Amino acid sequence: MKRFLLMLLLLVFTTSIATAQYYDKKEGEKLSRKEQRRLKKEEARRAYEINKALGMNLMEKRDFVLMADRISSKRSAIVPVSRNVNFILIDGEDLIVQYGLNNAQLGQNGVGGATFEGKIKKFDAENRGEGKPFMVSIQFQTPYLNGVATLQINVKGNQADATMWTNGRQLNFFGVYATQENSGVIQAKARGAFN
Repeated sequence: MKRFLLMLLLLVFTTSIATAQYYDKKEGEKLSRKEQRRLKKEEARRAYEINKALGMNLMEKRDFVLMADRISSKRSAIVPVSRNVNFILIDGEDLIVQYGLNNAQLGQNGVGGATFEGKIKKFDAENRGEGKPFMVSIQFQTPYLNGVATLQINVKGNQADATMWTNGRQLNFFGVYATQENSGVIQAKARGAFN
């Protein structure tokens, strides 16, 4: 928790610097637009890496929740959805994937979609380098799907996206991430097949 607060404090400090006027420290003169753009890019790159490190830390602890504000399937358009209903939760060896449409009472989980609980069978993480996303590939097994499903999560600064594949079907999640304690997600009770 202390590390999370430290990362949050660094992020706030970095963004407050980004909004300030840029001056040359030696002469007190305003910097050129080109120099201002270069400094803003450097600060954005630093903020990206700080946030990515936070996401990597949450993945290492296996206390990670991707809260999706948009979802899509293999052939559908991206649909805006509610973050507290659409999520991927990693808690130790347990994994929960849930999706549901806004204001829907239908679906196999009562929120317009489906909920899958399972156990992680394989967990591979790879830091692809500076400026690139941190990628995690997970295979998990759940009684609600036939066989093993594959999940790929990419942490991109303070954003994350994920793709779940099973039996030729695909579901994409786009959003932000947090710890389970700070996520505010609501898990539905009913379970069902992947539509």
